[in-house]
Amino acid sequence: MHRAWILDILQNSRNELNAPSKVKEEMRLVNLPSTQARIQAGGSCKKISEELDIYSHKAKLALEMMAVQHPRTQARIQAGEFCYKVSEELGIYSREGRLALEMMTIQHPRTQARLQTEESYKKARRALGICSKEATLALDMLAVNLPRTQKRIQDGVSCEKIREELDIDIFNDEAQLALDMLAVNLPRTQKRIQAGESYYKVRKELGIYSKEATLALERMAEKTGRKRKVAH
Repeated sequence: MHRAWILDILQNSRNELNAPSKVKEEMRLVNLPSTQARIQAGGSCKKISEELDIYSHKAKLALEMMAVQHPRTQARIQAGEFCYKVSEELGIYSREGRLALEMMTIQHPRTQARLQTEESYKKARRALGICSKEATLALDMLAVNLPRTQKRIQDGVSCEKIREELDIDIFNDEAQLALDMLAVNLPRTQKRIQAGESYYKVRKELGIYSKEATLALERMAEKTGRKRKVAH
């Protein structure tokens, strides 16, 4: 058993030593004109990698990104096709490959137009096939910066209510802060603080929860208090 264990270690070591040359060979296969032709014809990356014995993450990802960046794929995304459907048909299964497709969807003007008119943000996100955390966070920011979101803030709708409607990820601090600061920077908010209202009361009524936005209100109140002391 001891000898077998040593042989296993030696074999694993050989595999590790041979790994760079194996990856290099796989990358050569990926870059073959015949492989590229199959990708251009809409072939499945998964099927191609299996047939060519491509197993390394680097080579598989190179194959998938070739498919992602193909004009036909971009045209499908721009036409509004479901990300998950496109990735399944093209055999794109890596996190990076799927994220690239989702980010391509988010960055397209059609997506912003859809979010601007869609009654349900959740429905729009499902329809677009956005699943990854990174793409969801990016979509949250896009939703916060929509003209209709900003108008609702100006109309006095609570940030908390808007957060719930947009289904903003509770861990997306950037999107939550951006939304809260829209309310903090309203002239109406500043007038309330200057009129002597408690920043705590204002924060609660506006549905502001982020630490930075709360601190901004507090500083605004302190500044107003100092001005009153000087005036007296």
